[in-house]
Amino acid sequence: MSEVIHTADGAVKGVAQGDAVAFLGIPFARPPVGDLRWRAPEPPQPWANVRMADRFGANCPQPDLSMFGLPYKPVSEDCLFINVWAPKGAAGKKLPVMVWIHGGAYIQGSGDLDDTSAFTRDGVVFVSFNYRVGRLGFLAHPALTAEMPDGPLGNYGFLDQVLALKWVQANIAKFGGDPGNVTIFGVSAGGTFTNLHMYSPLSRGLFHRAIAQSDPFFQPWSYMASLRRSDGPPAETFGDRWATSLGLANATSAQLRAIPYEKSVVGPMEANVAQVKPIIDGEILPDRGPEAFAAGLAANVPYIIGATSYEGSLTAIYAMDPSPLIAALGDNAEAVLKAYGPEVAQNPSLLGAALTGDSSYFVPRRTAARLAYGHGIPTRAYHFAYVAEELRGKVPGAAHGSEIPYLFEFFKRSLMDAYDPTPADKQMAKVVHAYWVNFARTGDPNGPGLPAWPQFAAGDEQYLVFNESGGAQAVKELDHYRLDLVEPGVVERRFWPVS
Repeated sequence: MSEVIHTADGAVKGVAQGDAVAFLGIPFARPPVGDLRWRAPEPPQPWANVRMADRFGANCPQPDLSMFGLPYKPVSEDCLFINVWAPKGAAGKKLPVMVWIHGGAYIQGSGDLDDTSAFTRDGVVFVSFNYRVGRLGFLAHPALTAEMPDGPLGNYGFLDQVLALKWVQANIAKFGGDPGNVTIFGVSAGGTFTNLHMYSPLSRGLFHRAIAQSDPFFQPWSYMASLRRSDGPPAETFGDRWATSLGLANATSAQLRAIPYEKSVVGPMEANVAQVKPIIDGEILPDRGPEAFAAGLAANVPYIIGATSYEGSLTAIYAMDPSPLIAALGDNAEAVLKAYGPEVAQNPSLLGAALTGDSSYFVPRRTAARLAYGHGIPTRAYHFAYVAEELRGKVPGAAHGSEIPYLFEFFKRSLMDAYDPTPADKQMAKVVHAYWVNFARTGDPNGPGLPAWPQFAAGDEQYLVFNESGGAQAVKELDHYRLDLVEPGVVERRFWPVS
């Protein structure tokens, strides 16, 4: 493959990375600055000369997490860049395309990936991108609504993703990718966005397979506020409170756009997480996950949804009080605690994590799979319970996001994942990675040498469980007894009151 590709906006020159060519930091939108802040993204201005695409673009403004052992990277409002990794010799081919949507609780993260070589080695054209996060990506305010009453409003970071997917459709064939075979996938907030794309009318036809990893799916008020709707906390309230905290009560849109972007990332990280979410507006995002899937709004494309065995790991860090979650169980509380066993039931931190996992991930995962299957969507579900050999006996299970190194077959030792992979860990990575690549190629994750992964179906609700034996096994009705007891509090939103 030539290292110079002529995109619709101009030529870019990539850089060789092993058996692949990387094209990094390609603008897919005009910089969303000045008067373009808090507006839908616009296509980039074309360029005349060959643009060097040998380094990532700036990250979108976000909290500095270097205190957690993560590297600090430069940030800028000019942050809408896309990255492509293509196998050498891909020109003229029609290879499967996998588009990674990064996570980060809607307030952080980027498409800067350390190593995508396992995918390009297996004949995949791999794509990642940045989108606006935090208040720059998800803000509603009375002044912005008055300025553009017909929208689009609020979900600017989501609109960035839609434009990135349109860029893929327009350009990926030049890199050897097949615009008719695009898989979107992501973890945590990336999983949420994957499901939002499943049912947003703006995303229809821009992808052909989807993998939602560790997405709460139910998206209660704590995940999504409302705009132009009355079934949740008004999103404009959060925006008005933030502007008022900066001394801008009754702010105009011009005053909002004059705020230095550094002030969009204010207060403790927890406060940002509580207030910054995608917004249900009835148009860009027509409804919450269950209601949208139940109404048949989800795209009929091959679909995988899954979670890790210890999704409550982040909750456990904060040693949360589990009392409100226990109360939300109602009359089923005693049976649920008994199902957990005394070791968990008598440890507040573990109990809070377990209840969070069930209510925020496992019941929603099952609901999403049931609704998708019920509307004829080819659906598979998984449960990632594999714990690295070095960590066994030290952690209660596979933590939130812990499948990522296995998916990429890339283990990077840091404060966030402090272990060195063993041969068994690397073998598990080959298994996980193979399922994902097979799915991207054909819409079916099964392949030679892999345990059968059956579809999720009514009366045959099977999950593929990645376990510590180093393999995978189909398990029917995983934890159904306990989830049946937890489900009423989820469906009735007792866990997350809407007012």
